Amino acid sequence: MEEVHDNLWPLPQFYFIVKFSSHDDMGSFQEVSGLETEIPVSESQKDNNQAFKTFKIPEIGQVGRITLKRGVFVKSNHFLKWYDTFKTNIIQREILTLQLVNEKGELAMAWTLLNAWPTKISGLDLRFDVTDVAVDILELAYEGLTVS
Repeated sequence: MEEVHDNLWPLPQFYFIVKFSSHDDMGSFQEVSGLETEIPVSESQKDNNQAFKTFKIPEIGQVGRITLKRGVFVKSNHFLKWYDTFKTNIIQREILTLQLVNEKGELAMAWTLLNAWPTKISGLDLRFDVTDVAVDILELAYEGLTVS
């Protein structure tokens, strides 16, 4: 029979904080996916060099889209204005910082998204009497990614 121990370590509870560089507004999300960059490689043949049939050349780097899930922006007038521009099909790019923090609020890792804008927002919970915005899914396109 397997023995049960009371001194098992609990799993750490991490969450993500989203900060706008242009405003003090911030939100928090439980899940983030798609933080990736890729540098495609093309192959080329150089003249009649028999030693190397082809050689590889790095192309321009590409970034994907990130998806943030199950979040809330607290007292976030700026996020609501950003959402309004999204609804009217006007692209307003923002520099965003994503911070991975533990249950004590200590920073574990951070990413900066350059020129980010929303491409998909779903599951919004908007109420007229509060400025807190609950978001089920927020998908962002961005033009650059740095890790700090």
